[in-house]
Amino acid sequence: MARFSCGDKQRIITLHLAQIAKGRDGIRDMIELMRIAQKRYGQLYTCTPGK
Repeated sequence: MARFSCGDKQRIITLHLAQIAKGRDGIRDMIELMRIAQKRYGQLYTCTPGK
């Protein structure tokens, strides 16, 4: 779960990996997914998340 904010806009995003393929690093994959989500949030709301 993560909270992204840009000015007065705030969103909570929840990601869930039901199953992780053998040989994958679930934590690393989750971190990368959150980075992608943060970048897309900034693009959608025309802002830099966290500022």
